[in-house]
Amino acid sequence: MFRLVFTVALIAMTYGSQVAQREGRIVGGKDAEIEDHPYHLSFEFFDDHLCGASLIRPNVAVTAAHCTQKLG
Repeated sequence: MFRLVFTVALIAMTYGSQVAQREGRIVGGKDAEIEDHPYHLSFEFFDDHLCGASLIRPNVAVTAAHCTQKLG
């Protein structure tokens, strides 16, 4: 009986989880040009976006704490 319940639960979780689509997640949004927001930064690792930040001075940026926790 446990195997049956476990198998059904596993199948339900597999089919129930959906991968979010990149397109269409923001309703009513529009594409922005990089020049429109010169104070926004993107922290990237091997061309993958990790976190964002905002410039508060020409050489000072503010970001969330979890963005720097693994930097050591």
